[in-house]
Amino acid sequence: MAFAYSLALGLLVGLERERSVTPGDRQALGVRTFALIALVGTAARMVSPTVLAVGAVVVGALVVVGYLRTSDADPGTTTEVAAVAVYLLGALCYSDAALALALAVTMTVLLASKSRLHQLVRETLTRPELEDLLKFLVVSVVIFPFLPDRAIGPYGVVNPFRVWSLVVLIASISWLGYIATRYLGPSRGFVATGLASGFVSASAATASMARAARDPERFRWAVAGAQSASVATYVEIVVAVFVVSTRLAVRLVAPALAAAVTLAVVIVVEIRRDRARRVPGEAVTTGRVFALAPTVGLAVLLTTALLLGRWLSSSVGTSGVVASLGVMGFADAHGGSVAAALLFAHGSIDHSAALWTIVVAFSANAVTKIVIATTVGGRRFGRAFGLGFGLSHLVFVAGVVVAALA
Repeated sequence: MAFAYSLALGLLVGLERERSVTPGDRQALGVRTFALIALVGTAARMVSPTVLAVGAVVVGALVVVGYLRTSDADPGTTTEVAAVAVYLLGALCYSDAALALALAVTMTVLLASKSRLHQLVRETLTRPELEDLLKFLVVSVVIFPFLPDRAIGPYGVVNPFRVWSLVVLIASISWLGYIATRYLGPSRGFVATGLASGFVSASAATASMARAARDPERFRWAVAGAQSASVATYVEIVVAVFVVSTRLAVRLVAPALAAAVTLAVVIVVEIRRDRARRVPGEAVTTGRVFALAPTVGLAVLLTTALLLGRWLSSSVGTSGVVASLGVMGFADAHGGSVAAALLFAHGSIDHSAALWTIVVAFSANAVTKIVIATTVGGRRFGRAFGLGFGLSHLVFVAGVVVAALA
């Protein structure tokens, strides 16, 4: 079976490599050569590790000779590197054939995606997007795994791993939304951009859409885009609270879903009222997809809010927690809400106090959004945005209040 697997993966990779050559060009390594290299790798590993090492040297030398013969026509080294990889995968078939074949399939997909990958790197991916991607990887891959997963600091309620997991979660959602926007293209830019940027900052998205609404041709679409950003807020709060406390998130699902559906219906009505007008081909720019400073600031905000809430809970009681964390909603609806969920998870407040805190935080944030919409976009835009958003907000608040009293 090891030889059957190695033959299969050698033929697979060799087939792709031979198909990638332009007709008429010379190629030293074809489908038969790749199959033989894989079989030699399996046989060498079966004999002894020493023979495997010697075989690697021989295969490497043959690959170099083949490259020297064809480098004038094709200076790339992808095929040569693939040949060495096939030899090693053939050796791996002796101990784990399924893994070797899975890696071969993955490698073949990568090789076959040459044009798409080159287009992504050279034409689609911009320099700022690459920089933001690297920052996100530092936050999620370099820092996150090494944070201690234990309670530290005053009151023993700060868990760096759990706090940072929220940062990574929100950043991941913003990336998914941004990719969706890029995939849909600028022709549907307002609603798609509003929804995607709402995962980053619904207030910032509202301000951006309000500026675009100064153009009469874009007014209805800008209103729909600003309201789409608030749909993202309802989705995001449920997901963020779910990471901290499943019990509390379950109580938020129905109100958030009802509010999101209500606002979605309003958006559809807005679009249909202006369906005869075409959207300008240029999407609204809402800033960078990932900013490191606001992300770190969010971690600091959540940590501070958690400590403040625990201190107020022990000093002035539950009412102080609701008031102090709820006021944070003027700046961000998620900060106070997630901090309340963290306190509920630690047993510092009950579910009723946590839900009332979320109501206050979201109500404060609703005031902020309407003020921004009116100030930046004018009274007409503020009224059009506020009517639809206000209706969905009332639905959400009513649902959470019922959950708090239950």
